[in-house]
Amino acid sequence: MIRHYEATGILAPGRTSNGYRSFTEEDVRTVEDARCLIEAGLTAAETADLVGIVCGPAPVTPAEVSAALDRIAERRSLLDARIEELLAARRKLDELREYVEAERL
Repeated sequence: MIRHYEATGILAPGRTSNGYRSFTEEDVRTVEDARCLIEAGLTAAETADLVGIVCGPAPVTPAEVSAALDRIAERRSLLDARIEELLAARRKLDELREYVEAERL
């Protein structure tokens, strides 16, 4: 997971002289925050763009906050559409089950 976060730009830990990653407390918080965003349905690329704005300790501009809120709203809209698709598929399965029970038993 750490390698993936590093490859996608979510995390950029320091390195020791022998090449080992060196993590700060902020890196640990970033990983926890990134997991939260990914669990909320954001992609790794979206998380890389948003983790500092949504969760980071650094000050952010109103424009950054607005852009983050727009991105979150877009992702929510996509999830809503997917939920509707899944509900429609479930209804179709219920219809098929009822047909099979009524006509084939």
